[in-house]
Amino acid sequence: IMGVEDCNSNENYEQLTADMAQLECLPAASEYHGLVCGRLAANRQYQDPGWLAQSLEFLGLDTPDDSTELKRVLALPELMSSSLQDADLGFQLWIPGDDYPLADRLAALADWCGGFQLGLAWGGLDQAGWDGRSVELGEALRDLVAISDVDELGGGEESDFMQLYEYTRMVALNVSAEVLLLAASASGDEEGGQAQHAMGHLFGAGKTRH
Repeated sequence: IMGVEDCNSNENYEQLTADMAQLECLPAASEYHGLVCGRLAANRQYQDPGWLAQSLEFLGLDTPDDSTELKRVLALPELMSSSLQDADLGFQLWIPGDDYPLADRLAALADWCGGFQLGLAWGGLDQAGWDGRSVELGEALRDLVAISDVDELGGGEESDFMQLYEYTRMVALNVSAEVLLLAASASGDEEGGQAQHAMGHLFGAGKTRH
């Protein structure tokens, strides 16, 4: 069973990959994880019946079964909903670990970013609406578009990849925090203060982290 804590994200990635392979799902595990995180960041209503239908379609499962593997795969939204709100910013991207070649990890990161963009759109935050958010957020999301199109580092090193990884991770957290902040402010919810605190950690004084 995939753990709630993302400190074991490599193990969770391997489990998700194995489950999706067993089910013969169409997308890569990293892309699916990105999709789930993007949709959660834009709209946390993962219990909406539409989630299940769209998820099954994305996974390429026309006739879902009652297997343990599918139950784990479909439990991902609930698991990641808590992770994105972790006050300690422990959220991690589920992509191959350090024992995989750098090229494979970069490809998985690109897949994750592509999935995240699609998830945002499914959650009601498509590319046309990015500029309606903060300037920093719009710029950061456009950066993710560029990362999703990257297929090589052009002679880059491990440190270059890690910078891309960390930047992507922080963008995802910032999207989630900003959407939550706007929703909380509109409703007078006290969670708005928590979201503002998180955003301060992420980009500090209105500046993105590159």
